[in-house]
Amino acid sequence: MNNYNKFLQKFCPLLLVLPAQIVGKIRPEHANIYSSTCPQERRDSFASVGKKRVSKRCLKEKIFDEFLSLEYTNPAYGQVHFLTVACFMIQHRRYSDEGLVWIQSTLRTSLEQQLTGQQLRQLAAKGTDGATRTWKVTRQPDAPPLPKVAWSMTITDVAQHMQDAESYCEQVKQWARTTLQQMESVR
Repeated sequence: MNNYNKFLQKFCPLLLVLPAQIVGKIRPEHANIYSSTCPQERRDSFASVGKKRVSKRCLKEKIFDEFLSLEYTNPAYGQVHFLTVACFMIQHRRYSDEGLVWIQSTLRTSLEQQLTGQQLRQLAAKGTDGATRTWKVTRQPDAPPLPKVAWSMTITDVAQHMQDAESYCEQVKQWARTTLQQMESVR
């Protein structure tokens, strides 16, 4: 077994057996945000995972899909869903400039006030209400790219250190704190 297969087996076992469930758990209105942008990956062909070399970016996308599956199917993991999505989208430069300002503020509020999942959903709904919002949440294809940042903690760090729901949630919270700290030092 090659190192990639060992990594997948240890950190992403659902990728090998649950691709339809991963995609099926994503709400349709979020599909454009969550869907992989990795050109080397085809969602309908997860059988090829581990049979060819996959880029680091594709691997991070696969880990993200795995995390979403855990969060949607197990409430113990789902309590940090907002943080997972926020950090992944920040680090993969998917937010518009206005969306980045909004998510930075919301992430700070979430961490400082230790908001519950319900409180976060209410705050996010208020901040991104399409009826009153005049800006796009996600970065548009014609927008200038955001600068690259050498993030000191990424989704792969979370995957490497998680062992159960409790350690997963703590790792995601640490990832969020680290991401916010780096965002504030860059801006």
